[in-house]
Amino acid sequence: MPSARKRRRVQATHPRTPSPDTSNVNNAPQDTSRTSLYNVSFTHITGAVNHRRVLNHRIEQTTESLDLPHPDSPPAGPVHGGEPIDAEGDFLHQFGDQLGLDTEFLEVAADVPANPSTPHPKGQRGAQTKTHPLDAFIPFRDSYLDEFCRHEGLGEHQHIPECRHCKNKPGSLKCTECSGLWFLCDDCMVTCHAHNPLHLLQKWEDGHWQSITLREIGLRIQLGHDGLPCPIPEPKPGPLTVVDLNGIQDISVDYCGCGRIGASRPFVQLLRHAWWPATTERPRTVITFRLLKHFQALNVISKVNLYDYYRSLEVLVDPTGTKKAKWRYKECSRVIREYRNTRLAKRSGRAHDPTGVGGTEQGECCVDCPMCPQPGRNMPKNINDIPEEERWKFSVMIAVDANFKLKLKNRGLRDVALAPGWSYFVNNVEYDAHVMQYVDEPEMKHCDSSFSAVDHANTPTRKRFAVNGVGAVVCARHAFYHKHSAGDLRRGEAFAPMDYMVMSVLGIAGRDIEYAVVSYDIACSYSKNFFNRLARYPEALRLNVQNLQIKWAVPKFHLHAHGPQCQSTYSFNYTRHVGRTHGETVETGWADLNSSALSTREMAPHARHEVLDDIMGAINFRKTTRIGVSLHKNLLEAILFRDKNVKILDQLTQVFEPEVTEEWRRDVEAWENDSLYPNPYKETFVETSLDDVRLGLAKQEAEEASRGIFSLHQTTVSMLLDVGFDLEDEGRIISSGVASCTTEKEKIVLHKTRNSLLLRINAWRTIQRLYMPFIPQVFEAADDASADIDTSRPELIPLHLPSSLPEHLRKACGFDLVEKEARMRIGQAHDALNNLRRSLRVKMGLVRYKQIQINGPGQTQNTAARRIIGNLEAKQQGHIARYRAAYEALCVLDPDGSWTEHLKKLRKSDIVSPRANDPDTEKCTPAERRKDQSSKNSEGRHAMSWIWLVRPPSVADQDNDGKKDVADGEVNESMRIDWLKQRARHDRWAEEVDLTTAEMQRAVTYLEWRSSWWLGKVGSRPKVRPDIVSGLDAYARRQAMVSHHLAASFVNLWRATFAKLKIADLWAVETYPLLAVPPSRKKPSVTDNDSSDSSSDNEDLDSDADDRRDDADDNDDEIED
Repeated sequence: MPSARKRRRVQATHPRTPSPDTSNVNNAPQDTSRTSLYNVSFTHITGAVNHRRVLNHRIEQTTESLDLPHPDSPPAGPVHGGEPIDAEGDFLHQFGDQLGLDTEFLEVAADVPANPSTPHPKGQRGAQTKTHPLDAFIPFRDSYLDEFCRHEGLGEHQHIPECRHCKNKPGSLKCTECSGLWFLCDDCMVTCHAHNPLHLLQKWEDGHWQSITLREIGLRIQLGHDGLPCPIPEPKPGPLTVVDLNGIQDISVDYCGCGRIGASRPFVQLLRHAWWPATTERPRTVITFRLLKHFQALNVISKVNLYDYYRSLEVLVDPTGTKKAKWRYKECSRVIREYRNTRLAKRSGRAHDPTGVGGTEQGECCVDCPMCPQPGRNMPKNINDIPEEERWKFSVMIAVDANFKLKLKNRGLRDVALAPGWSYFVNNVEYDAHVMQYVDEPEMKHCDSSFSAVDHANTPTRKRFAVNGVGAVVCARHAFYHKHSAGDLRRGEAFAPMDYMVMSVLGIAGRDIEYAVVSYDIACSYSKNFFNRLARYPEALRLNVQNLQIKWAVPKFHLHAHGPQCQSTYSFNYTRHVGRTHGETVETGWADLNSSALSTREMAPHARHEVLDDIMGAINFRKTTRIGVSLHKNLLEAILFRDKNVKILDQLTQVFEPEVTEEWRRDVEAWENDSLYPNPYKETFVETSLDDVRLGLAKQEAEEASRGIFSLHQTTVSMLLDVGFDLEDEGRIISSGVASCTTEKEKIVLHKTRNSLLLRINAWRTIQRLYMPFIPQVFEAADDASADIDTSRPELIPLHLPSSLPEHLRKACGFDLVEKEARMRIGQAHDALNNLRRSLRVKMGLVRYKQIQINGPGQTQNTAARRIIGNLEAKQQGHIARYRAAYEALCVLDPDGSWTEHLKKLRKSDIVSPRANDPDTEKCTPAERRKDQSSKNSEGRHAMSWIWLVRPPSVADQDNDGKKDVADGEVNESMRIDWLKQRARHDRWAEEVDLTTAEMQRAVTYLEWRSSWWLGKVGSRPKVRPDIVSGLDAYARRQAMVSHHLAASFVNLWRATFAKLKIADLWAVETYPLLAVPPSRKKPSVTDNDSSDSSSDNEDLDSDADDRRDDADDNDDEIED
C-alpha cells in the first residue's frame, strides 16, 4: 500500500472532489453516470495533471491488491528485437477494467508524464515554459457550456418530478438561490422559505422556467416577533416593495397587533427585520440592510453611483425591460442618506451617549489619525511633561491644498443637512458667513513661481457651478483628513476660505501643542501676512500664537516650480525636525475623491458633503488598518538611508579642513534656530558667460600644445615617465578625433599631428633605451609579431612603459622605474580626477546659464552654446580616459597599495554632478529635461558619487606644473552647498528614524485608548430596554476588541524588527504576548554565514525594504462597520 504521506498528498490535490470508491477494485461494473459526473467535476477543478495523479494512485492500489508487478519496474527478461516495452500500456490493456476509470479519463491522463509532481531542479524553474491558466480552460469550454445550459432544464428528469419534500404533488418550482436542483410544490416551497422570503423562484411552464415570487404562491412574513408567530397579526394592505441585492420584488407582510413593547410602530418592526423603511408613516418600500452595506462599500471604494447601481438591480429582475418595474430610485436615495447618517452616529458612539444623536459635537464623527499627537490620548496631556529636546517629535504637520475637480452644479435643489459639521466638512452656515466678508479682497503674490494658485485665487465662478472646488487640510505625514478640514470654494483658491480651514484644524489639532508645520504649494505667499489676517478674524478662529510656533514649507514636488529664493527657504529638505516629510500627501486623497467628482456634482449640497465625508472616513479607516505595514516599511527604509548617509557625510567632511566644516555647521545651525540669519543654502551663483568659457578653453589648449618639449640629453627618469604619459594622452586625443576629420583641411592637420607624434615617440625611445636596456629586444619581438608597424598611425604604437610589460621584465627594470611610475600614476589619477570634477562644475554652470539666459527662439546663441558644451564634454572624456589608464596601470604596478583606499574604478554612473537636481547633460527640450530628472533619485535619497569624496593628496585642483587653477576658497565655496545638503540628508533621515519610532508608540497608545474608551461605553445607558442594552454593550465590546487586535497585530509585526535592530521593546509582554513571527520572504543566500557585520545588516534592511514596497495597496482593504 502507498504510504500515508503519499495518500495525503494525493488527497490534497483535489480536496473539493469526493474520492471515487476504490474499496473493491475487483468489481468491474461501475455507475457510469456517476463516474462521468465525477470526471467532469474533477476536470473543472484540477485538470489533466491531477488525472494523472489519480491514475498513478489506482495503479498502485491495483498492483498491491492483485499482487502484480508495477508497470514502472524493469522487465524480468531480455528485450527481444530491440523494441521498447510499453509496460504501462500493456498494464492498462490487461487490467484497465480493474481501475474503475472510464476511457475518457484514461485518455486525458495518458497525455501527462508519469511523475508530474517532480519538482524543478534548483535554479531551473524560470527556464520552464509557463502556460496561462486559461490554456487549461480552452479544451473544456464545451463542457462548461453544456453544464451551464443544463441549469435551464429539468436536469436528469424528462418530466416534472414529484416534490422532493412531501412526495405527494408535482415539484414544479425551484429556487434559484438555494443550492442543488430541489423541485418542490407550492406548499413545501412556502414552508421551506419562511425565513428566506426574498429568494427568487422559477416555475416550469410551457417547457421552460418562468420567474415567480414567493408572494404569488402565498408566502406572508410575520413582523415584530423576531420570526415567531403573532397571536394578533395585522395584515398590511397591499404589497410591500423590497429592494434587495437580488433585485426588486413585492412581498406580503403581517404587522404585530398584540402591542408588544417597543415594536408597536410599523417602521420599528421593519427595522428589526433588517429592512430599512423609506418613510416612517405607512411605509410601502423598504431596502434591506445588506444592500445598504453593499452599496456603501462599493460607493466609497469603487465610487459606484446610486443611479447605475439601481439600474443594475432592475436588470437582475428583468433584463428585457418588458415588465414594468416599480421606480424606487428616489426612495433608495433618501434611505442611503439616512443609513449613512445613522451608521456615522453608531460608529462615533452616539448611541451610547444619553444625549443621543442631537448631542453630537462639531467634528466628533471623524476617524482620527492614531499617529498624530493628541494630548491625553497618545501623549501626555501637558506638553510640559515632555523633555524640551523631545517635544519636536510631537509637532503637528498639516498639508493644505485645493481641488478644482470636485465641483457642484447650481441646480437650486432644496436640501436638509443631516450632519452639519460633524465630520470633515466645516459647518456651512458659519463658513459661508466668514467667506462672504472677504470675497472681494485681492490676493498678493510674493513669489516668482510658475504656480497659478495665487494668480487664479479670485477667478469668478461660472454660473452653472455653485461650487468651483474643495479645499482641504490633511496630516502631512500620514494623509489622514483632519476634523473640520474641508470646505467648498465658491470662487478660486482665495486666502479667506483657506484661512478658515487651516485655523479650524490648528485650533483643534494644535491645541496644547508647541510646534506646527504647514505645507502649502503657495506657502511663500500665503505665510507673508498670515498673522495679520489672523488678528482681524472672529475670536473663535484665532489661534494662540504665543504658544504655537509655525514653520512653513512647500511640498517637494511643487517646489521645483518656485524660484531659487523659495527653493532654499521653504524646502522640507532643509527644514529641521520634519524628517522625510514631503508634504504631497494631500494629493493622494484627491486621487481617491476625484473618482466621485462626476456623480457628486449632480447632488444636492448637503448630500454631496455627506458622500464626500463618508469617502474621507473610509480613506482614514483604510489607512488605520495599514499603519503596521506602512510604519514598518518607513522604519526599515529610514534606518537604511540614515546609515548610508552617515558614512557619506563622514567621507565628505574629511575632504575639507576641520575649521571650514565647523564654520559651515555654525552658520546652518544659526539659521535653523532663527530664520533672520542669512540662509546658508542660498547659492551665490557666479555667472559663466560664453566668453569666459572660450577664454578658459583657449588657455587650456595653449598649455596642452606646449606640453612635452624638453632637451633629450637632460632627461631624468621622472621626465621620461612624464613625457611617456603625455605621449599616451596625445595618442588618445588623436584616436578620438580621427572620426571627425572629414574635410581635406582637417585631414592635412591630422597628418601633420601624426608626424609630430611619431618624431616625438622616436626621440623618446632613444632616451628609453638608456634606462631600459632590454627594450630593443622587446621592440624586435613586437616587430616580428606584427610584421611591420603602420607608422602612419603612430597613436597605436605601444610605448612599453613598465606597467605594460610582463612581470619578468618589470622586475628587470632598474632606476626604481616601477616605483616611480606607480607614484606618478597616483598623481596622474588625482590630476585627472580633479580636472574631471572641475569640468563637471564648469559644464554644470554653463548648462544652467544656457537654460536660463540663452534658451529661446534665437538659434545662433543656442548653437554656439551647444558647441562649447560639446567641447567641454570632449575634454571631459579625455580626463576620464586618462584616469582609467592610470587606474589600470596602478592595478598592475601596485595592486594592494594604499591608493586603493581612495581611488576606485571609474564607471559611467560615477560621472555625475554632486547634486541631485542638477543637469548632467544639456537637454534640448523640456520633455528631455523632465525625463532626465525622473531617472534620478530624490534629494533625500541622492547618494553623492565617490569622485566628490576623494581628498586630494595636496591642494585641490592642482595641475602637474604645481600651479593652482582654482583657489582653495573657490573650491570650498563651490562645495559648501553640497556639504550642507549632505548634512541635511543625514539629519532628515536620522529625524525620520526618531519620528517613525515615536509614531509607532503613539499609534499603539491611541488604539489602546480607543479600546478603553469603547469599554467605558458598556453600561452607559442602563435605563433603556434590555434588548437595546444588549446590542449597545455588544457593539462597544466588539469595537474595543477591534482596536486592541489592531494594536496587537502592529506590535507583533514590529517586534521582530526591533529585536533585529537592537531597539528597546516599547510594549509590555503582558499586554501583547510574544507571537510566532512568520518567516521572512527573503531567500537565504549561499554566502550567508555567522560572521555578519553591520554591512550585512544594512543589506538585510535594504532587501526587507524592497520586499515591502508593494505592500501599501489600499484597494484590498475592507470597511469595518
